[in-house]
Amino acid sequence: MKMMRCLMKRRFVAVVWFLLSCYGLFLRVPSSGVPNVIHLDKMAHFAMFFGQFYLLGRVFVVNRQSQFFKLWLVALLWAVVSELVQGIFTARTMDFWDGVVDMVGATLAVLYLYVRRNYHHDPKDR
Repeated sequence: MKMMRCLMKRRFVAVVWFLLSCYGLFLRVPSSGVPNVIHLDKMAHFAMFFGQFYLLGRVFVVNRQSQFFKLWLVALLWAVVSELVQGIFTARTMDFWDGVVDMVGATLAVLYLYVRRNYHHDPKDR
């Protein structure tokens, strides 16, 4: 029962993270009042994708090498689709480097989960 509640919490957090990411990627109109920090958008893309695929890896309890690869393929697909969708909206622009940073964030999340699950023998990670 306790494990089921934990899984439900993880799913809830992953869904909320996804919805907030969609809002940030597709619906929020960039404002001119945002501080001019170099590559702030790249940091946001990295954080969104790292967080999303870390959470998905925790929800689906990925623990086989093929599952890590599938999770990474989903990340690749989502990075491509999200950039294409941004290119469709007039308030947003498609950016190749955003897609690259998306994949760097997702790849590091998947690698972190892989190392944690395969080299740290913590029962919580199984």
